[in-house]
Amino acid sequence: MDKNEILNSDIVVRMNAARNPATPADVLTELAKDSDWHVRISVACNPKLKEVLTDKK
Repeated sequence: MDKNEILNSDIVVRMNAARNPATPADVLTELAKDSDWHVRISVACNPKLKEVLTDKK
């Protein structure tokens, strides 16, 4: 799936992408701003989050 497909999918797809360490950083950044708190919590649980946050300067 590409970025737009993920971001425009239902909550289950967005949550799964948010938890997946293979999800690209730019998609995680967008999912962190999702309107649904379940998706935002899933991003927070992603082991790749620290890497994404330290790349943002």
